[in-house]
Amino acid sequence: MSFQAGIFYFGDREIGEFEARAIRAWVRSDDCESPTSSCDAGVFLAHAALHFNRRTPEEAQPFLGQTCAVTFDGRLDNRKDLLLRLRSALSADTSDAALAAAGL
Repeated sequence: MSFQAGIFYFGDREIGEFEARAIRAWVRSDDCESPTSSCDAGVFLAHAALHFNRRTPEEAQPFLGQTCAVTFDGRLDNRKDLLLRLRSALSADTSDAALAAAGL
């Protein structure tokens, strides 16, 4: 299982380096890759990936879309159907996280 955590402040309050470091430390695990993170006005997301299939190593997380940011740790059983239904909302990124974000 991958580890993910984040913080959201209403009013776009700045995320301090102390908070960001603490969140990255919390998601760190010996079983996972080093945490990746994304910070924007009032939002900080961190993700430490545990790769369980051949597709996940190429997925960059957190996924940053046009109107959202998502971390995704799940399985899509209907991936082909979602690609067909959501193709107009997708860019070149067709990762599971991008599909989950497109479905929002």
